[in-house]
Amino acid sequence: MVSILEDPVVLDCPAPETMCIMSGRSKMTRPVSISHQQILDAAREVFFEHGFVGASTSRIARRAKVSEGSLYTHFPTKQALFRAAMDLPQPPVASMNDRVGQGDIKENLEAMAVDSIRFLMQLLPRLMMRWSNRGEAGVPKSKASLDVLVVFTKYFEAEIALGRLRAGDPQIMARVFMGSLWNFCFLRILAGDQSMTAETYAHRLAACLVDGIGPTADS
Repeated sequence: MVSILEDPVVLDCPAPETMCIMSGRSKMTRPVSISHQQILDAAREVFFEHGFVGASTSRIARRAKVSEGSLYTHFPTKQALFRAAMDLPQPPVASMNDRVGQGDIKENLEAMAVDSIRFLMQLLPRLMMRWSNRGEAGVPKSKASLDVLVVFTKYFEAEIALGRLRAGDPQIMARVFMGSLWNFCFLRILAGDQSMTAETYAHRLAACLVDGIGPTADS
């Protein structure tokens, strides 16, 4: 995994990385801080729009508002830039672990769903791009989705043990929940589905699941 440096690097290269301040006849040039993240964000956009082959380093440099030479001071090759731009995000498992036995289950599932959708909307395009360019990025392997599935399973197991959900199969509950989130993201990414927002989908999904697996009135 390629690390992303958060500290900005000050460049001393010519426009468009510099800003000019005019005062009478004098002109003073001040360098603008360009971070790895700015370049990665621009590269990611261009790779998604044009693919690996069509995304030239000159096009990426223009999008990032740096010179092509400056691009290579951050990343030695186009392949290195591609691997860094398609680095896989980390799942939001920490926030999910704190919800067991707390608050309203529907609200918990809704919040977990929204967090997971945000994560998947970053993960899936990068996985697909890496898979279609395996020669440049290597075969994509990510345990992130499995980590989320484990957290979902443990959440359902714990809530069942506390009596906040009626007895059932927590592994299947977790897969139904997660599969629904993947479905939302796939349709949004591949088919352009805009029929509902992530928040609306999460709210309705949580309500549907709890109505089906929540405790009955006589339990």
